[in-house]
Amino acid sequence: MQGFRLKKFGGTQRWIVFAACCVRLFFVSGSLKANGVILDELVVKLNSNHVLVAWAFALQNACYYLISPVTQMLMNTFSYRQLSIAGGLLVGTGYILSGLFANKVWHIFVTYSLSGKIK
Repeated sequence: MQGFRLKKFGGTQRWIVFAACCVRLFFVSGSLKANGVILDELVVKLNSNHVLVAWAFALQNACYYLISPVTQMLMNTFSYRQLSIAGGLLVGTGYILSGLFANKVWHIFVTYSLSGKIK
């Protein structure tokens, strides 16, 4: 890797980047791992069973990991900042649509898989 240099951060900027990474990991891990907390409530709201609603959560996790190669290709084309903003908007849109308009199980499948992308 000739010509590759890491950008050096100053003292305060280093801690801001560290804090932003910690907050991001907190929300990403929390959104992927805390689905069991809302499972019972979604089953009652959607008048469904636990297995079908849990499949929506599994689809979210699967999409999160399966989209990684595409995300890597996009990182070579766009900046990290642009991808982070696009991913945040996509995740937020998925969760908002899920909360406002999900009345059937297939709505949860679509909106939760949308919220599992480019995190």
